[in-house]
Amino acid sequence: MVKKRSETAIGKKATLSKEADVLADQLADRKYGGPKAESESMTRTTISLPEAMLIQLEDITRLNKRTKQEPNNVSALVRQAIDSYLINHT
Repeated sequence: MVKKRSETAIGKKATLSKEADVLADQLADRKYGGPKAESESMTRTTISLPEAMLIQLEDITRLNKRTKQEPNNVSALVRQAIDSYLINHT
């Protein structure tokens, strides 16, 4: 014998359905990025830095985040420095 659903369970299902619809509408409005060109793909690497240098880099990126400037993370700052080096030395 199958037990009938309680009124609470029926109400929860309706609430969850409404929440799912709201979330689906929000996600539908998001823009999706196209596929990245092969030259833009990133590869993870590890570098060793003196602790004092890392602290300086983190301070710079923290200030950039607060002032809404780029680069706003250490990886982007290091990429920018390497790009600059490669432009000047190739």
